[in-house]
Amino acid sequence: TPGCPSFPLSQWTLLLEGRAPDLEKVLSGHFSTSIDPKQTQPLGKGFEITILQPSTTHKVKTYGDWSIAIDLWIEALTFIMPWKESELRGYKHYLSRFFIDVLSS
Repeated sequence: TPGCPSFPLSQWTLLLEGRAPDLEKVLSGHFSTSIDPKQTQPLGKGFEITILQPSTTHKVKTYGDWSIAIDLWIEALTFIMPWKESELRGYKHYLSRFFIDVLSS
């Protein structure tokens, strides 16, 4: 699909199901060049697909890691639900303040 952001397929599945993504898989998908070809995703009604997925190589350890992963999540989610962009940016801004409070302590 034109304009579709790069996002791990397994995490697209979670978004389409209304579930939260694994930010470490999102971050790993962004930075990884290695793949683990043994990932499968159920499609329902007895069907499943084997997909190439980046292995989880990057852990979310810092605010920078979290910020990159959240921005990728927001980009993917607003691709399928563009009306949520303002809400998601506000959510990121709200959560960012927790990092500031922790770093200031």
